[in-house]
Amino acid sequence: MTAIGTSPRVMVWVQHLLGIGHRRRAAAIARALAERGADVAFVTGGVGAPEVDPHRVRVVALPAARAQDASFRVLVDGDGRRVGDSWRAARRDMLLSAFEEHAPHVLVTESYPFGRRMMRFELEPLVERARAAGCRLVSSIRDVLQPPSKPSRAQAAADRVRACYDAVLVHGDPAFVRLEASFPETERIRERIRYTGYVAAGQGPAAPPGVGEGEVVVSAGGGVVAHRLVDTALASSRLDETLRWRILVGPNAGADFLDGWRRAAPGNAVVEPNRADFRSILSRARVSVSQAGYNTVTDLLATGVPAVLVPFAAQGEREQSIRAHVLAEAGAARVVDEDRLSPETLLDSVRRSAATADSPRRTVRLDGARESAEGLLEIARGVIDSSGR
Repeated sequence: MTAIGTSPRVMVWVQHLLGIGHRRRAAAIARALAERGADVAFVTGGVGAPEVDPHRVRVVALPAARAQDASFRVLVDGDGRRVGDSWRAARRDMLLSAFEEHAPHVLVTESYPFGRRMMRFELEPLVERARAAGCRLVSSIRDVLQPPSKPSRAQAAADRVRACYDAVLVHGDPAFVRLEASFPETERIRERIRYTGYVAAGQGPAAPPGVGEGEVVVSAGGGVVAHRLVDTALASSRLDETLRWRILVGPNAGADFLDGWRRAAPGNAVVEPNRADFRSILSRARVSVSQAGYNTVTDLLATGVPAVLVPFAAQGEREQSIRAHVLAEAGAARVVDEDRLSPETLLDSVRRSAATADSPRRTVRLDGARESAEGLLEIARGVIDSSGR
């Protein structure tokens, strides 16, 4: 039995470096925890505001950081300047102070130790502090990881999990894709793995009548790497005036690019920023065109819309390609790899996808936020029951 008057305390650490998908997934889990009575601290150091209610979730905003580019070799601050040792030390100390103040029963590190090597300067001290305090450690990872460039990195991640972590929440459905498809050391940590299902966003507000109806909806994502997809979609829209296109641009593309794309759009295409009613628009679409990031794919799985995926593959990235081809094998999407992307190949795939609108879709678990929250609360209550704190 949980000690009287003791609420489970959970701290969730997340750092997005390019796109905002990691933070959105972590925020959904934090919201689910708060709805179930947990005392949640949401620690984020990315650019932009987190999608949580500060009245229900304590937000700890660390100094903003991001990757300079898709190589993930250089860490810069919110103004694009390379960070130095003093910046790292100040951020580490702020994080450790937040941990001491919240005194969580469970600490969740999103991606780490499977990723976020750039943030080891603060995460390694945090992990050690948590272990010394008797806090349980949980890693939160998506369905598909970027396969490690060196076997030693996968071995080191598995070693860290075995030494320090109580559980690994894999936010996917093993009937759809299993962790071993992207992480070669899965067998060594199998007893700690818990598949939660996909963490799908809520329905969101309804779009105005007619918006999205029968359209080709292009989602360029929330990162800075989608410019080619927008340019190609605009060129494709000029090749077939019978199709109506709606191209949604992520927040990091830049106002100048957005204005330029709007001016270049033909009469059958609309270019606008990402919308809160995206899920509603997508549910009405004739075809979706997007990269194959985690959050976009969960929206596709939830709505069942015919999809064309153009997986991000720069700098040796393979995560999106693995996910996209899994969807294609399941009959849920068509894939146009980046090296084949052109206005003609994109338009051909859009037409072919539109012709498969009535094909049966594979059922996938989409209750990952709830399942994650329940699993974390179970771990937290075990700490409370054993220690009474």
